[in-house]
Amino acid sequence: MTPFVILYVYGGIAGMGLAWLRGGHPERQGAMIWIANWTIARLLGDLDVGSLRAGAAIADLIALLAFLRLSLKHDRWWPFGVTACMALWMVLHGLEASSPGQGPVAVISAQLGPSLLGILFLGLGPVERWIAGERAVCDLESRWRGRRSGGV
Repeated sequence: MTPFVILYVYGGIAGMGLAWLRGGHPERQGAMIWIANWTIARLLGDLDVGSLRAGAAIADLIALLAFLRLSLKHDRWWPFGVTACMALWMVLHGLEASSPGQGPVAVISAQLGPSLLGILFLGLGPVERWIAGERAVCDLESRWRGRRSGGV
């Protein structure tokens, strides 16, 4: 694996972990959408139509629609950024289908930039929540303090 792919994988795990542990409901939903995207793309990875990796395109289209719904439902800025990154992914899938001379490695390489940016947006969701002074859904810190002091 290239350093960029390693950065994407470990950055994705860190961003989703941060969103899950320190984020609110929108951040958790975003992490679940991203995990579902990875899972569906992995399951449908062998589905090809011509030069188009149709399995990955289907997974990315589902994720695009889910993030679009998330961005319209909640009053957060970061889902719009992730939706824009997913839209760039779909453009790249369109280019993949229209130019069969390009291999899948070229498209995957081109998708790494928007992928890293999307993970950054997802990870900045909990940071924004923390700066605004909003509590996370999973507030482990206050639970731990409560147990140490004898509370619930």
